[in-house]
Amino acid sequence: MSEHVYTYESPEFVQFFLDGLEPMQPFVVVFQKQNGEQRKLTGTLDPNGRTRKESVPVMTDDGWKSFSVNRVLYIERAD
Repeated sequence: MSEHVYTYESPEFVQFFLDGLEPMQPFVVVFQKQNGEQRKLTGTLDPNGRTRKESVPVMTDDGWKSFSVNRVLYIERAD
């Protein structure tokens, strides 16, 4: 079995992407949790949240989840 090597997106790129989203525009993010597990979220940002943080809250169909801008493997609009 081959091993996959994943690289993180830069936190600056992730923040630039998030800043470019329209209010309530859905997006998809794949990130690595602290335990090494990968997680994929589809959701929207808090329309009232203006403070930039390392941990980004996302409203999903299952409620609020969050991810770290330092652990993003992939991010795109969910158009």
